Parts: sequence; structure tokens; C-alpha cells
Amino acid sequence: GFNGDLFPLTTGEYKKIKKEDYQVLRRLLKGEDINSGQLSLFQLYDFSIIPIEFISNVYELFIGESNQQAEGAYYTPLFLVDYILKETVDKKLSLPQSDYSCKVLDPACGSGIFLVETLRKIIEKYISETGIDTKSEKFKTAIRNLAKENIFGIDKDLSAVQVAVFSIYLTLLDYLEPPGIETFKFPNLINGNFFNADFFDQTSVYNTELKNIEFDFIIGNPPWMRGKGEKEKPLYVQYIEERRKKENHINGPQIE
Repeated sequence: GFNGDLFPLTTGEYKKIKKEDYQVLRRLLKGEDINSGQLSLFQLYDFSIIPIEFISNVYELFIGESNQQAEGAYYTPLFLVDYILKETVDKKLSLPQSDYSCKVLDPACGSGIFLVETLRKIIEKYISETGIDTKSEKFKTAIRNLAKENIFGIDKDLSAVQVAVFSIYLTLLDYLEPPGIETFKFPNLINGNFFNADFFDQTSVYNTELKNIEFDFIIGNPPWMRGKGEKEKPLYVQYIEERRKKENHINGPQIE
């Protein structure tokens, strides 16, 4: 089973998966032609490297072009991620007195590219600072805690949240050797670190869960075209209007 709190399956769902179903998956991963049974002379897949760009692109194809346009949900190119993190996370981690802690929130995380790259930088800093044996149990516990204590994301699309958590899990596995993967336990991230919610929903559970965390950075690439064609007034518009009313009540009417 896939540990952690992602892709939960009930006992009934497990029972629906037959031995023949697993055999089809096994044949596919071996590179066998499912129809003819012909085996490949070469290794077709290399699962040692699964770039986050690939996962983000798959997610884009999954949600469809029409949903992208409606929600403004477009993949953020890696060069933009690198630039933003270089000006934020990299600078903090490179400070003389800095440790390997850097709490980051992406309020529109999508498939999680900003958070994945942030976690990589944190883990690399931890390894370089401590010189820890990456094959040890202590290391496995440490990287699990680093993810749990530093990486936070919110998105109104549940599928995006699931892809983001999955990407974080794959990033953690990337630092482990095969023998260590078998016993590795993923951190539970949903509703503690990642939330399926509109960032401007002041009633969402994330408001309670994250209220005492002092974030080093809030970064991301929000859906700039969001709200176009929505029948009801978007929550971010409601939030801005309510905020203005409160500020005017406290400070008096403002000249705009």
C-alpha cells in the first residue's frame, strides 16, 4: 500500500483490484507490448528521475484547456521558479547565521513546483550543514520532518493539491537509496500542510491550522485571469471589499 495520507483506498476498493490487474501493470512497467506480448530489448522507462515539470505538464493535460482558461491554472515555467527562489529562499539559506529552516507558503500551489524546489534546497542545505549519512534512519526522519515543518500549500482544486503532495513524496524518495525506500514512511500532509481551499475563504480550516506559523516567504504564481466569467462574485473580490470597509471604519473614508 501507498503509505502517507494520499490516495487512500478502502478495503472494498482493494478487493476490486484483481491479480490480473497487477499483472497488466507489471507487464507495462517491464516494457512489454500488452497486445502482442513482445518484450523490449531495451529498458523503456527510467524512473530514477521524474522531473516536476513532467508532473505539472501531465496535470495541465488532465484538467483540460477549457478549465485552464476558466481558472487561470497554467503551469509555471522552471526558469521563473528558479528566479523567484533565488531571490528569496536561496538568500535566506545562504545567510551566515541561517540554518536549514525556511517556512514557505504557496497560496495557489497548483501542482507544487515552487514548494518542491524549495524542499530540495532545504534538504541540500541540511545535508551540507550536517554531513549526515543519507542512508541512516536519522536522515529519513529528518527529511520527513523538514517537509512537515517547512512546506505549505493551498489550492481550490483538490486534484492540484493531490498532485502537489505526490510531488513532495517523490522529492523525498529522490534522496533515498532503494533499500531505504521500502521502510520509509511519508509524512501526513493533507489538512496540516496542504489544504483544498480558496485562499480568500476566511472560514476554511487552514486559517486555524496555519495561524501560529511565522512564514519566511509567501510565494507562488497566482491565477491572474481568475474570476473571468464567474457567475457569483469571487471570494477574493468579497475579501477586498470587506477589508476596505473595515479599514474605512477604523481610519475614516479614504480618497481614491
